Amino acid sequence: SSSSSSSTVASGRLSDSGASCDKNRERESVAARRRLERHVRGRLARQLPGAEDVLLSRLVHDLGSIAEEEAREGRADVNRCLERRGDKLAWWLSESEEVAEAVLAGALGAREALWSAEEYNMASTQNWRAVQHLHQVLRRCGGSGGDEDDDGGDLAAQQHRYGEAMRQVAERRWHRAGIRWCREQYRRFLLEGGDTRLEAKRAKARYFRLHGCRMDADMARRLQAQVASGIGEVGSGRRLRLLDIGSSGCLFDDFPEVEVTALDLCPTHPKTYRSDFLELEVGPSGSPPLVVGSGPVDAAAVKAEGGRGGGAEGGAGDLKRLPALGFDVAVLSCVLNYVPDALARIRMVDKARRLLAEPGLLLLIETFSAGRRACGMGPGSILREWRDAVEDLGLTFLRYDLLENSHALSFARCASPKDEEADDGDRRLKPLRLWREAEAEAHRLARLARKNMVRAEGRQPGGS
Repeated sequence: SSSSSSSTVASGRLSDSGASCDKNRERESVAARRRLERHVRGRLARQLPGAEDVLLSRLVHDLGSIAEEEAREGRADVNRCLERRGDKLAWWLSESEEVAEAVLAGALGAREALWSAEEYNMASTQNWRAVQHLHQVLRRCGGSGGDEDDDGGDLAAQQHRYGEAMRQVAERRWHRAGIRWCREQYRRFLLEGGDTRLEAKRAKARYFRLHGCRMDADMARRLQAQVASGIGEVGSGRRLRLLDIGSSGCLFDDFPEVEVTALDLCPTHPKTYRSDFLELEVGPSGSPPLVVGSGPVDAAAVKAEGGRGGGAEGGAGDLKRLPALGFDVAVLSCVLNYVPDALARIRMVDKARRLLAEPGLLLLIETFSAGRRACGMGPGSILREWRDAVEDLGLTFLRYDLLENSHALSFARCASPKDEEADDGDRRLKPLRLWREAEAEAHRLARLARKNMVRAEGRQPGGS
């Protein structure tokens, strides 16, 4: 009886200990939930300046209800669901001024705002598919298009969907932020002496390679005076010649310091030329552009249209040829990740290089489809692979910036002893892979290595 009573006491103690642990875990969960709610509330307050406490409390309460519903469905822990939904709502309020105003006015709640964010994401996915599909159709047809695609729709319908998709991309706030970044870069490099500073730096590096020592103080001062004295022709009043490849709405046209040549597969702006850049000819330096179709653009008509064209049927004509060394700046903004072939991407960059003058500036902006947000420029990253591939073309890497929804890279074309107008073909071009392509290739190689290992083990004496 004594042993049974002692076991009863022990089991009671274990029961009390288990109940105490459960209460502690429950208290910790409640405390974590409150901390998370304060965090979400602070994020929403930053995106909704002037919002009343009652509105913020209601939004956090609604997000909590949504998180509990998702947790009951087994998607994740309730706090994790709340964190994800809060982050998504805060992002969407920062992205869409219209939604933020509606939430401030009480016309939209948290649930309705999140639904609109889902619709936005679905539209973005459809836009990406429409643009990439048209590239696939054109590459399959040798750049000339065709009467029908694999889905039975005609090429005109594909072009119309492409035009609408690119028009929507042009309206994205993050896309326009990339355009502003481009403006900062070409002004700093070509209008504020960045090109001459780069040439001075290259001259010092050449001197060190030849003589094994740095320039003396006298020579360095003379070089510095040369840099400070002249910005060059582009800084003396001439407008910069800017080539906007894959133009989404001719967004550089509002900047007075540039003379824009914009081209796209299916123009949505009356001042944009229709052109498949991969099929565009590069003529001799100084030769005139070759345009087939519409004549000069009527500025009054552009203004009357509100800066928009007539969809896939709009544009300033078909651009067939541009002169080598004809542009100070070339921009590829949200273009390369839509091109379905890695080698075609580097061919586009190489053609842009051939069209750049000396000095010239190449600006690349790509969404996180090219490389993950946190991939950076470290060794082994996909963006480092891009940098190395572009530098192999003879361009000099200048800088990398992580923008709100994209990666931004700038490269300079400087004077080079080799013939820059020669097109050496694809032999010297390194493909520009997207991160998904790189991962798929890594998985393929890993599977192949495992198969080879199994075969090698089978050939060993005593192997099965």
